[in-house]
Amino acid sequence: MFSWALIIPENKKVLKKVLSSFYGSDNDDEADDAYPEHVTGTKKHCALINTEMGTEGTEIMLAERFYPLLKSDIFLIYDSEDHSGIFVFKDGEIRERIDQEIPDFLHSLGLDLSQYLEKPGPYISPVRTLAVIYNSKPAAVTKLLGFETLPPGVVVKAIRNDAVLYYSEHGNISVQVYQLADKIEGPIYFIHNDTETNYFSCTMIHKGEDKGIFEFPEYTTDYIDELKSVNGFTVPEDIVNSFGIPTDLLFNK
Repeated sequence: MFSWALIIPENKKVLKKVLSSFYGSDNDDEADDAYPEHVTGTKKHCALINTEMGTEGTEIMLAERFYPLLKSDIFLIYDSEDHSGIFVFKDGEIRERIDQEIPDFLHSLGLDLSQYLEKPGPYISPVRTLAVIYNSKPAAVTKLLGFETLPPGVVVKAIRNDAVLYYSEHGNISVQVYQLADKIEGPIYFIHNDTETNYFSCTMIHKGEDKGIFEFPEYTTDYIDELKSVNGFTVPEDIVNSFGIPTDLLFNK
């Protein structure tokens, strides 16, 4: 099973340039631990495969770098317990979903990823994250995330007080939130909860900068100013409720 696969035309020069730039490594070894796994096909395409859960969004950033160099459609494939499908990435956006079985589609491109398509038991991350975004609209947030149509499991919707709620059912969205923060005035409230350690945080981001953080059970992030409360509340569940968000998105029932 993999969280995502990026299907691109095989071009070793472009592959090395993008991966070394993105991951900050000049290592010639494509097996570098930081890199996605690379599978060469029998035709013109290859696959970059990520098997780590919780890295949603990395594939979009890579696709944005590959596309102008390859000048060809790129395919994004998701294959997890609750997120599966094939999508076309073009001109900086996910354009459409391909209605075809993943193995059949891969076979048509000369790729065999059968070893990755075997389904182990479901992985449920203890870390849950979401963002409450002000001064924006769902359509604008969706576009800034690089989607024309939201893939399954990614939610962007309006909630009360003219805010937008954004979360993914498939992993931590911290990378995407900070990318949005550079493009949206905000403020953005990024909420994180670990159901195993019971660590909770709510970070206020405004104009791309961390303005304050509320942490429970105690403040530890000393490089960000402490928020004593959020919306007047100091209990994690009450803070989440104050935004009009169902608590079961972050806390075990």
